[in-house]
Amino acid sequence: MGEAMAVRSGLKTAIEAGFRQLIVEVDNLALFFALSKKKMDLTAYGLLLKDIFLFLFSMSLGVFCFNFVRRSGNLAAHILAKKSLSVDGFRVWLEEIPVEIQQFVLDGFINE
Repeated sequence: MGEAMAVRSGLKTAIEAGFRQLIVEVDNLALFFALSKKKMDLTAYGLLLKDIFLFLFSMSLGVFCFNFVRRSGNLAAHILAKKSLSVDGFRVWLEEIPVEIQQFVLDGFINE
């Protein structure tokens, strides 16, 4: 549930920042399949997924897709998620890279 909430929040922030082509990477296989198959039901989790889809389609995004990435393949996101537990408020980095993840981001570009 927490990761789905993070996806919704991240999508909202990206769209408000003006992004129109998005790739959403998750390391939760169940969430990936639910997003890929547009699986919704009347549970709290299903309604959260429905909220994600309604938000995406209402914003007229040019391109978006969901990808599954093992946690080991995206250490930068994992480190930021852990760091968020000790940070008050809401933070967004659009042009700078937090010091804690700079090397992981650079490694990701080199390995692509």
